[in-house]
Amino acid sequence: MAYADQTFDLEDEQHSIAELILSNMEDALDTIDQPLYRRLLEVSIQAMEQGKAIQPEYYLNHEDKELQSLAMDLLISPYEYSENWEKRWQLFLQTQPYPDKNFYNDATQSILRFKLKKFNRKLKENQQKIVESAQNVNEEETQLLMQVHQKLLQTRLEITSALRTVIP
Repeated sequence: MAYADQTFDLEDEQHSIAELILSNMEDALDTIDQPLYRRLLEVSIQAMEQGKAIQPEYYLNHEDKELQSLAMDLLISPYEYSENWEKRWQLFLQTQPYPDKNFYNDATQSILRFKLKKFNRKLKENQQKIVESAQNVNEEETQLLMQVHQKLLQTRLEITSALRTVIP
């Protein structure tokens, strides 16, 4: 939310972080369990479609008081990058850009982690369906569910590879 209006180049076009996040989350809208977060996403997609600027002020001044409160909670970080590490100790960040320059990485990592969580949930649900189908001796349905399971596993592997993380 804090860097939603920041832009980056993708295929010789300028895009905002808000566009990146919302375009990746739009198809996952129905999988968001928390109603307030779902409403935030719906409001954000609607604002983007109407050409409104997706900036912190939009949410802080929103008519929905719950969204205002959520925006404040999301924008106020309990952590702060201390400049003393550089000024006093000459210690600089070496593995990533400074926090205010790392918005693209943070956004893509967050999207991938969200998708990984959703794929893990789908895998569990599909595994349960496989067990039920096998118990009901429905071989055709079990085969179909096994194929779905393989596709889910493949997609999860692609996500974990992009995240450079171990499969949980």
